[in-house]
Amino acid sequence: VSITSSSSIQPGYRQATDTRSTSSVQPGHDQAGSSSSSQPGGPRYLCLTPDAVKDQTYFLAQLSAAQLARCMFPLGGFTKPQVRALATAAGLATSGRKDSQGICFLGKVKFSEFVKEHLGEWPGPLVEQESGEVVGVHSGYWFYTVGQRGGVKLPGGPWYVTAKDMTQNVVYVSRSYYDADKRRDAFVCGPFNWLSELRPQRHRPLFVKVRHGPNMAHCHLHLGPQQAILSMVTDVLGSPAAAGSTADGATSTPLIPQWQQQGFSSSLSTAEAVSLQDQDLHGMVVLSENDQGLAAGQYAVFYQDGVCLGSAQMLGTVFR
Repeated sequence: VSITSSSSIQPGYRQATDTRSTSSVQPGHDQAGSSSSSQPGGPRYLCLTPDAVKDQTYFLAQLSAAQLARCMFPLGGFTKPQVRALATAAGLATSGRKDSQGICFLGKVKFSEFVKEHLGEWPGPLVEQESGEVVGVHSGYWFYTVGQRGGVKLPGGPWYVTAKDMTQNVVYVSRSYYDADKRRDAFVCGPFNWLSELRPQRHRPLFVKVRHGPNMAHCHLHLGPQQAILSMVTDVLGSPAAAGSTADGATSTPLIPQWQQQGFSSSLSTAEAVSLQDQDLHGMVVLSENDQGLAAGQYAVFYQDGVCLGSAQMLGTVFR
């Protein structure tokens, strides 16, 4: 489930955190929150939990600092087995219930059935990425995720979803999406939603999650005004598509490895980053490892020293 859909299907939670008459909100998330001050009203930070699998920071990273200040996470310091043990000791009827998988509120309803019921179907072409030829028909772009293999019902596979044109309802597919010579380890993102006054610090390890789950990657983040970041990618790669299109563009430019060798975490000081208007601050992110599932529209959530700093939406991927 994406950050956007999670925010949309939990409007009551976000509304409650915006309501001045509400002193605090205690959601049932396995999530940790901490304060750097013992005084009321002190800065509050969203922290990773001991249970990496159940950690919910990826979804909560779209809260505002004001909303976060009104949240309490009483389960944040516990792992799921510890919570179950407490529930059993308290005699709660749900203590032995199985963990929900996927979208918990759907129950036994399949995701595809849920999407079909609410969005319907919109037939469109399946287009081979390399040749541009129409190789099949799909029922609607919303049934597919970039990097997906299952569900692409075409002969001669396996086929993978490589990109989506949501305006024209085109789904691009390829049989060579995971070829070793196609390295996907960089993307442009913005604007940023910061959860506190904290910003990425130079020369300190910075990590990013590009999807919900326990995995995160070490990354290098180059911050700057939107136009400067997009121009940098376009000028060096010589491809406007790499600067924000949903369709990936390949390049053999050696710039990305050079950036990695420089070993920076942020090209701006904390003061400089704070002084920029949030709506103008964008970033170029280079991962320490390859990730074939990067796609425009996803969210990147950043972490340093166990604290969730904030998030930004991917505008486009860069690979060579």
